[in-house]
Amino acid sequence: MDLSRAKHAFITGGASGIGLGIADALARRGLLVTIADIDAAAMATVVASRAAGFRGQALELTIVLLIVIELVLAVMKVLH
Repeated sequence: MDLSRAKHAFITGGASGIGLGIADALARRGLLVTIADIDAAAMATVVASRAAGFRGQALELTIVLLIVIELVLAVMKVLH
């Protein structure tokens, strides 16, 4: 994946596991990272532990928001 022009990454499941690993890697490359997860406590821990070198924000996902994201991705797939 060519990230040379990327400025912002939106990572779902970003509070733990693979999602967190991806968020950290992209933040190290200088991208603004937004993590989204259903676990608000885990997100708070991530943001607090990375405050010094982590430019980003956290969003708590609800089931409704997850459905909206899935719909947007489906529409984007159809359009491309």
